Amino acid sequence: MDSFRGMGLGSGIILAIIGIILFVFPTLSMSVFAMLVGFGILVVGINATYVWFRTMRGTGAGGGVLFAGVLSIIFGMLCLLYPLVFAEVLTWFVAIAVIVFGIAQIWSLIVTPHLDGRFIGICGSIVVVLCGILALIWPPFIMQFIGASLLIEGITVIVMSMVAPRV
Repeated sequence: MDSFRGMGLGSGIILAIIGIILFVFPTLSMSVFAMLVGFGILVVGINATYVWFRTMRGTGAGGGVLFAGVLSIIFGMLCLLYPLVFAEVLTWFVAIAVIVFGIAQIWSLIVTPHLDGRFIGICGSIVVVLCGILALIWPPFIMQFIGASLLIEGITVIVMSMVAPRV
């Protein structure tokens, strides 16, 4: 298994596990939530940045993926280092970040025509954006929607890494 597939499988599994935990146990303390989400965002950021450098660098495509990846790395690290500071605003920020990252991912997949699994990625990203919107509309269920979006993103990353050609 090459490094791209391994990275996709690993990050997808981690995202799916975090998503399940948040969906099933929505009453987790906010600091634990902040740390879990911070770790998840860090993983997504590392994966997005890695994918950009590995597959899109020099093509002129995927600028949104790189931008979202770098922002995710920075925000993920801040959540891990200062969970109590970010706990209050984190749920709203994560819902907005889910929407922005999903839109950036959809755009990058649309402008990259020769990517295997592109349709799966677009469908998964649309569902992730919808989960982010629902989280903003129904705040009492924000943890479940964020958990569902992380689970869906994890499954999408796993599937896309499995259909990606060997590099």
